[in-house]
Amino acid sequence: PELRNKHHLVVDTNVFLLTVADNFELFETLKHAHSERIVVVVPYATMSELDWQKHNAKEAGKASRAQACIRYINGFVAANSKWLVIQSPDED
Repeated sequence: PELRNKHHLVVDTNVFLLTVADNFELFETLKHAHSERIVVVVPYATMSELDWQKHNAKEAGKASRAQACIRYINGFVAANSKWLVIQSPDED
């Protein structure tokens, strides 16, 4: 019920990998300015791809960026955030 009256922003892997360079400023701005109206949805496929890149990326720095993204996302999960949610494998 809490999520039904909000706009859902579905974010893919590349958005996370691009925003890691500025400490996720895009997400922090959205959270502070629009958290009452927006929920960020992280597809299960995005989490899987970040995890794969964390272990297998050949491009310099990409593995560490993927790991930083996972830590950032998991911080919201650990805090039981309603602002950022991860799609479960069953919902994929």
